[in-house]
Amino acid sequence: MLRVKFWDNIAEMPVYNYFKLNETNEIKWLVEKKGIYGNTKEAIEKAFTSIQNQIIDEFGIGESYAEILQLKQEITMYKCDNAIEGTNFYNTFVNIKEAELKALEEQKGATKEEMQLHLTKFIGVKINYKETSVKEYYTYIKKLNENNSKQPD
Repeated sequence: MLRVKFWDNIAEMPVYNYFKLNETNEIKWLVEKKGIYGNTKEAIEKAFTSIQNQIIDEFGIGESYAEILQLKQEITMYKCDNAIEGTNFYNTFVNIKEAELKALEEQKGATKEEMQLHLTKFIGVKINYKETSVKEYYTYIKKLNENNSKQPD
């Protein structure tokens, strides 16, 4: 049986995969490589939680983003339950949580494209999302924010 290994470290996971995971809530973006590895609901949840916790521990988090992450984790787990059990039993829960998520996301700030423009200007090089790790990307954002807060109005 083919199983997969999941990204579980922000220093290694490409930010492209992280963005796709957050946009689609599809666990395929957590897949690092296929092979013979643990592939249970617990392994998926552990990898997802590990990535989110590392970001929070390293960079902190706003309250609204914490709510968004919680909803995304709930949606992912309901989808896993459906896949593991081979049913659509949890679709109602998925739909409810996705509606709540959509409402929260409509209140968001800058898009990733806008952030890429700011970061490109700040570091002088266009960021390749498929080669830049999650940790590196958010470190750039942290440094950009620190630099902007030091600038006089």
